[in-house]
Amino acid sequence: MRQSILSVPEFDLEYHQEDMGNGKFLTFLHLEVYRWSPSVFRQLKAIWPTVSTIARPLFLVGTRDTPLFHKFVSRFGFSPFLKVGCTDDQERTLFIFT
Repeated sequence: MRQSILSVPEFDLEYHQEDMGNGKFLTFLHLEVYRWSPSVFRQLKAIWPTVSTIARPLFLVGTRDTPLFHKFVSRFGFSPFLKVGCTDDQERTLFIFT
């Protein structure tokens, strides 16, 4: 089940954890940006020190898989990991932060 980290008019940031058994979890961030602006970067940068401590590694997938999104999340230290199929039948890039 997704947990909201921050929901503002410009974007929603949520996370969920997948139980892999034996006490191991994978933590996924979900970022949907509705309106790109410098304030989106500033708001995410302000909460990033807290968000980045949720778990390691962190995996992130965006609602739109665009070059702008790739550039944006790379500024937070995420790297492309692999392509994944999503629940809406779209293929997107899964990013990893270690």
